[in-house]
Amino acid sequence: MFAKLWVWVVSIAVAMSFSTSNGFAGENLLSSVYKTCIDDHATDSDWSVCSNEEIARQEAGLTNAWAFAKRLAQELSDQTYQSLLTEQRLWTKWKDAACGFYA
Repeated sequence: MFAKLWVWVVSIAVAMSFSTSNGFAGENLLSSVYKTCIDDHATDSDWSVCSNEEIARQEAGLTNAWAFAKRLAQELSDQTYQSLLTEQRLWTKWKDAACGFYA
């Protein structure tokens, strides 16, 4: 039962992290605001501003997904919550290492 609940929590968190104001982003993870910004500007400097704004939007979505998953895990059980924290910490280490590799 724990495994099924865990899969559900992670699935919801992932789905929420890909959502935009227009609904589920699915194949395209960038917001329509970002695409419009890029299309409306022609310089690297402007595109950098568009990208920084999109990063902020995406990070806000991830923060919301994490808050939802954390809250749900806390409601299920302490073991579920501790497992979620462990998984999140491991993911953060992996993400930081991967970003360092590609930087």
